[in-house]
Amino acid sequence: MLLVLFTFIVLILISFSCSSSKQNNEEEKGEDEIYIFDEVPLDVSTPDVIVPKEIERNYVIQIGAFSSKQNADKFADTSKLILSEEVTIDYNERINMYVVTLTRIFNSRTTAVNQRNELWKYKQFSDAWLREVK
Repeated sequence: MLLVLFTFIVLILISFSCSSSKQNNEEEKGEDEIYIFDEVPLDVSTPDVIVPKEIERNYVIQIGAFSSKQNADKFADTSKLILSEEVTIDYNERINMYVVTLTRIFNSRTTAVNQRNELWKYKQFSDAWLREVK
């Protein structure tokens, strides 16, 4: 019985000592432990935005490619009549073909796309496409 009483007293002392140390720690913190951030002024100026210059690109519309000069010439002559526009024939060594393009050079992709889309309305120009040129 004495052992039970002794154990009970020790447990009571331990529990009181723990709770008092918690209270002491909380009391010691007080206002010293509270950190208030310094006021930081808001930067209301807008940052300088650097807009890259648009790279100048030029486009032509290719309306045909032929393995023989004779077929390219025939197609170019017909195209001039239908479109009322000048066309150019160039030999492309890389692909070994005569390439037929509109002579006009477009410096706006949007304008070139719109013109190409108009050409698509004609059956013979349904595979026209843009080509970037320097």
